[in-house]
Amino acid sequence: MKVILDSTVFCADYRMSGSSFFTLFEAVRAALIELKVPDVVIDEVVNRFREDLEETLQKKRKLDSKLDSLLKKETSNSSPDICVEKEVIDYRNFLHSQLKKLNAEVLPYPETPHKLIVERSLRRRAPFKKDGKGYRDSLIWESIVQLLSLIHISEP
Repeated sequence: MKVILDSTVFCADYRMSGSSFFTLFEAVRAALIELKVPDVVIDEVVNRFREDLEETLQKKRKLDSKLDSLLKKETSNSSPDICVEKEVIDYRNFLHSQLKKLNAEVLPYPETPHKLIVERSLRRRAPFKKDGKGYRDSLIWESIVQLLSLIHISEP
């Protein structure tokens, strides 16, 4: 069985260390499933990681400042400086290495002409919504369609 992962799964557990991923890893090892991950999902997950890291660091700085104010002394000296760009690069590398361990196939961006995607968007056809959201979902959908067409061609 082929399983295609979306960003929601990764963003719920960036380090892939929870029970859901443990179960997934076991299913892959037992050859019960083949993992597929659209490249657009990887880009989306890495971007969400960046946003979550930046937001968390901002909250931490505010809390450190409040603590310093309450205690009338500097307490935030103990925390190391974090380079967001380095952490994002490290996370992308981590994600790719985990996917490689799982023998996951990274599905390339679809070759669907932008005109077709825009037409679907303008007609508000799934996965597009009235507010225009759905572009990345459309790319994921098109990646899956391409995968299915390749499977169909290769099967007798």
